[in-house]
Amino acid sequence: MSAKSLIQKIKQFVGLSDGSGSSAGPSAPEETDVTIEREPEPAETTSEEQTTTVEDDGGDEDEAPVDSEPVESIKGIGPTYSDRLEANGLGTVAALADSDAKTVAEAAETSEGRASEWVKRAKNR
Repeated sequence: MSAKSLIQKIKQFVGLSDGSGSSAGPSAPEETDVTIEREPEPAETTSEEQTTTVEDDGGDEDEAPVDSEPVESIKGIGPTYSDRLEANGLGTVAALADSDAKTVAEAAETSEGRASEWVKRAKNR
């Protein structure tokens, strides 16, 4: 068997030849139905759902209310102290401002001096 006839047999086997010995090139592909599936789009929220009412406390309108501000926004309170304070019910600036240094120090497992600074900073917000 010659190389040419072997190539023709391979072309015929894979569908690139009609078996007549002449290669007419690739035949036109058969039509295939294709379905593309994708995740559904999330429902759009209405303007009513996007509206949040915040009572005016007389402060700057751009600032978040202090009672919802996390203690981590106070200088010197990182994630570890924040987690400890939150576990003891002192997770917001307002709660910290309403507490005393000894309670804060015990909750955060730190010195009263450091806790006193945090309480002072929270009250100044």
